[in-house]
Amino acid sequence: MQKIKFGVDVSTLVENRTGVGNYIYNYLLYLVENLKNVNFYLYSNSTIFFPDYPNVYKRVGNNFLRGPLFHNLYISRKLFSDGIDIYWASNGVFPFIKPSKIKIVTTIHDFVYKLYPKTMIWYKRIFKELSQNFSIKFTDYIYCVSNATSRDLTYFFGRESNGVFNPLVDYGFFSNKAQNERLFEFKYFCVLGTIEPRKNIFNLLSAYKNVIAKGYLLPKLVMIGGKGWKNKQLHSLIEAGIADGTIIYPGFLENALLPRVYGGCEFFIMPSVYEGFGIPILEAQYSGAPVVHGVHGSMCEASADVSLKIETDIKSIEQFLISYSEGNAQLQCRHFKGEDLSNKNKLDSFLDEIKSVVKQICHE
Repeated sequence: MQKIKFGVDVSTLVENRTGVGNYIYNYLLYLVENLKNVNFYLYSNSTIFFPDYPNVYKRVGNNFLRGPLFHNLYISRKLFSDGIDIYWASNGVFPFIKPSKIKIVTTIHDFVYKLYPKTMIWYKRIFKELSQNFSIKFTDYIYCVSNATSRDLTYFFGRESNGVFNPLVDYGFFSNKAQNERLFEFKYFCVLGTIEPRKNIFNLLSAYKNVIAKGYLLPKLVMIGGKGWKNKQLHSLIEAGIADGTIIYPGFLENALLPRVYGGCEFFIMPSVYEGFGIPILEAQYSGAPVVHGVHGSMCEASADVSLKIETDIKSIEQFLISYSEGNAQLQCRHFKGEDLSNKNKLDSFLDEIKSVVKQICHE
């Protein structure tokens, strides 16, 4: 019997993967290793950082084709020429033109374009709105990365998700080494994320600067993440903090180093106004750090409510920092049992979902 052909958008599987890329990599790797009767066709517009397997075929298009051009000029054509049976729209969108008999599996990571559109670059917001709305309407199967995102799907589109599959945390984050092998020897608190408006780093740095100016003692702030967009004003704050020694900004760090950053911090803070899930929260908790985050439901879900939740305006963040400086902040660490640390149940559940789609294709 001819093998099923399974196409995947892997444009996020770059050398320095971030949240969505890590999500896709972990689930895709499990599918590839457990579905030997399926050939996987990986599509990207740049070098694909994924292991070589006998059932994996990598297709790399023109690097100048990005966003809607990449999906609708390159992937669309490949779905026909490669004879794809199932396509995983792993980043929430698929081409407008596709083979009529193909089955589409779509993963929705967030609804930033609906909830916080001003935090996006205008042309990316327009493409996301047009393409993701189209994908949600016409996909065969739809999955979300959090229960909060699944509820938003139902609220905005009146459609129930076929399942929720949270991001996975590597077991390497759960280790005594995280706290015993600190990357920095000084006292610090930590924030991680691409520097863009939704992450709300401007309010955090403004509050941090204001509290220090009032004479309160605070640890240094270690910032991990890429430079992002819409952040010119923010970079002046970062540069001032670097100059006076209050901010340490190493930029992007590989995953292997992150447990040592999380594990050595006084607390990890995610002041985002919105997240689809908030995987750094769980990574920090695995590494033994107490967590502070915004009040949006997805972040509460990620932390299992074992955290300190704060409003994300400057004054509220100031109040938290002052409370911490005075020794009154109610910080707590999350304690994990063995079953909490296993990703196998999540991986097996996703595998079963894809197996059911493959089985349906075989019976048609």
